[in-house]
Amino acid sequence: MEVPVDKTSEAWQVSELEQLQQQTLQAGEAQSLLSNPVLVAWFQDSEHSAFNILDTLPLSDTTARERITLYIVIIRKFKFALEEYVQNGMFAADRLNELLQLGVK
Repeated sequence: MEVPVDKTSEAWQVSELEQLQQQTLQAGEAQSLLSNPVLVAWFQDSEHSAFNILDTLPLSDTTARERITLYIVIIRKFKFALEEYVQNGMFAADRLNELLQLGVK
């Protein structure tokens, strides 16, 4: 059975503010990673190299092809996860500003 949450309580508001602040900080860190030239080059080079390897593999080598394809998927998911942190942080910052304008402390 789910316990009802009193979203007007001070404890809930403080918890929400802390969570929003944490998401905003994480977004900044994720954006720093996405802007880091070394990591940007790694994303591009890794994916490019994987596709080159995939092009050279015989169609009959399904195990190697599956592994390289999985590697490409992991690279893309990692980058997407960082982008999600940035996006969530933007939403969190907007919500945090809303709450602060409403006077929630």
